[in-house]
Amino acid sequence: MLNERQRFILDAVLREFIDTAEPVSSNWLSEHLSLDLSPATIRNELKELENAGFLMHPHISSGCAPTDQGYRIFVDDFLPELILGFEDSGFFSGTEDIGELLPQMVSEIAKLTKNIAVGISPTKKVYYTGVANLLKQPEFKDAQKSSQIVEILEDLPQLLDLFSQVPLDTKSQVTIGKESSKTGIQECGIIRTYFGPKNFQGILAVIGPKRMRYDYNQAILNQFAKALESRL
Repeated sequence: MLNERQRFILDAVLREFIDTAEPVSSNWLSEHLSLDLSPATIRNELKELENAGFLMHPHISSGCAPTDQGYRIFVDDFLPELILGFEDSGFFSGTEDIGELLPQMVSEIAKLTKNIAVGISPTKKVYYTGVANLLKQPEFKDAQKSSQIVEILEDLPQLLDLFSQVPLDTKSQVTIGKESSKTGIQECGIIRTYFGPKNFQGILAVIGPKRMRYDYNQAILNQFAKALESRL
């Protein structure tokens, strides 16, 4: 169980790493946290968080970065639900045809989240865009990593298997890193939201780096799924 000081420090590390993709040092935390703590005290707390599995050191002499477990507690316990208030009417044409609506929505989600957006219709037709967004992230400068993700996107059985690793009775789901059994996607965070009745269900999803903005991206998906359901 984390104490309040550890939660505060872990939250600060995660938010800074999400913004910068750079390991966070005890000196930086000492300078920027509102807590009156010395770098030595912060180092001790960081060591405790590392021993508990929430943080790691990417390099011996560097600061710390979150592990998959660190992202998980951040998503589950630290982030409040974000509700966006924009109207969808300005994004889409007046059509009620899901075959026209879904690719429009996928394109808009990719623009708003700056990640890969995926839409799967209830008839299992796949639309995706935004791979270029992922290639701009420092984690995916390795061409092999990005090509593995594209291979999954282009393979419908693999893609459906990726999204079926969680039960359909929950509207929105988050998978982080190695929580996925797909090795080609384990550097990513995945958020998916289901729309439509259980017997005719489609999927909207965002795939991005593990340090993506989970609250904002999930709110975007929820908003677009609601817009789709109103047209089904």
